[in-house]
Amino acid sequence: MIGCEQEEWLLSCLLSVLSLSIYTQEETIANLLIISGFERLINPAVPWYNTASNSYTRMAQWYELQQIDSKFLEQVHQLYDDSFPMEIRQYLAQWLEAQDWDHASNNVSLATILLHGLLSQLDDQYSRFALESNFLLQHNIRKSKRNLQDHFQEDPVQMAMIINNCLREESKILANAQLHTQNQVGSTQTTVMLDKQKELDKKVTDVKNRALEVEQDVKSLEDLQDEYDFKFKTVQSRENEHNCLAQNELKQEKIILRNMYFSVGVKRKAIVQQVAELLNAVEHTQKVLINEELVDWKRRQQIACIGGPPNACLDQLQNWFTYIATSLQQVRQQLKKLEELEQKLTYEHDPISNNKQALQDRTQSLFKQLIQSSFVVERQPCMPTHPQRPLVLKTGVQFTVKLRFALSAMDMEQRDYDSRTALHVASAEGHVEVVRFLIEACKVNPFPKDRWNNTPMDEAMHFGHHDVVKLLQEYQNTYKPMEEPNSVKEDQTVQKNLDGLL
Repeated sequence: MIGCEQEEWLLSCLLSVLSLSIYTQEETIANLLIISGFERLINPAVPWYNTASNSYTRMAQWYELQQIDSKFLEQVHQLYDDSFPMEIRQYLAQWLEAQDWDHASNNVSLATILLHGLLSQLDDQYSRFALESNFLLQHNIRKSKRNLQDHFQEDPVQMAMIINNCLREESKILANAQLHTQNQVGSTQTTVMLDKQKELDKKVTDVKNRALEVEQDVKSLEDLQDEYDFKFKTVQSRENEHNCLAQNELKQEKIILRNMYFSVGVKRKAIVQQVAELLNAVEHTQKVLINEELVDWKRRQQIACIGGPPNACLDQLQNWFTYIATSLQQVRQQLKKLEELEQKLTYEHDPISNNKQALQDRTQSLFKQLIQSSFVVERQPCMPTHPQRPLVLKTGVQFTVKLRFALSAMDMEQRDYDSRTALHVASAEGHVEVVRFLIEACKVNPFPKDRWNNTPMDEAMHFGHHDVVKLLQEYQNTYKPMEEPNSVKEDQTVQKNLDGLL
């Protein structure tokens, strides 16, 4: 800071320059600039302009204010009155935002220089309007200049304080408006996400309910067919009765039997159609889960890895995957029951016989696709020394990664209609990673036999998958089956399949 004597000397120099009538307007401005430069040489801490970065930040402020919501613009309007009109703020926005009004609020010399600089800028603006022959704007500029001279000629610090306060309040209003906009955007995104999740949850619930309906209808068909079988045998046993009364009763029973036969056919056709519609719903919901929700979860996980919000919880997605898998398992079981009912009673154009293979293949395909897509990286690779910084790895350094199977409470040793397990299918098709997961994470039995007495090892050898054969041989040598009560087995199955860590 300069001393009081220097300030008084500088101010006297300034006033003496202004008092000389021999100077023209341009010469007076030039002398002002010379004095301001001398002031900067005396005290380098007093800038005529802000730094480039601050100037750029403030230069954008007036433009940004014009983009905000109308309720915040009203607050901006209330900042300005006749002492410092908004017209000046509009015309001289760039120049005003480039000055150090905060320092001028406590420095008479700088405030005086800035006042005359402001008047000079208004003169320049007046000249531009004169060239445009805009009489009204010329009038407004001259009036604004006279008001500034009347109000602040004797007290330029007051002007600096007013302008500094206006710029600060503008900055606060702009920050509040931007925060309000961000909150609205965030709220809208959250609402959209919640609506999407509710819609998907509704679809998954619909699949669950349809699977339960199929199960109930198959049970109803089973009861109806058992009743038909009983009556059919009863009618056969009474065929040899010859009295008139017995013949009349037998005729009535045959009519009832024919109606029941027709009902069985209708019921079978309805259930086959019901299963097909259920698989359509499963396929649609499963596509949304795999192609949209799982992809979106991976994107949120990537954003979280680079410092974004930790919005990458897998639990909801796992629940949806599990419900779909459970429904598919129910479909497989009901198809197996339909096959048993078909074996007890078959006839020409039986809908079960005509459609069972296609339904079984489709169920198997959907289930396989779901299992393959359920194996995800829950926590991205990270080094032990930086557990909170995933995706930052160095060569030659060990790292950890957490994998998760997104199907919980699933018995991985369940069998299909051919008594084949997941290990049978994976071994036959040579899916090494799936086989490794089943034997290392799920600890499944490596010796199950399907309806043709083939084990997973037989399948791998038959199709020439040597890597799978090697894995199974090593696992068979160390596998030790444990005989435990069913309830304990089920609890362990749930536990080991829920969150298998590799």
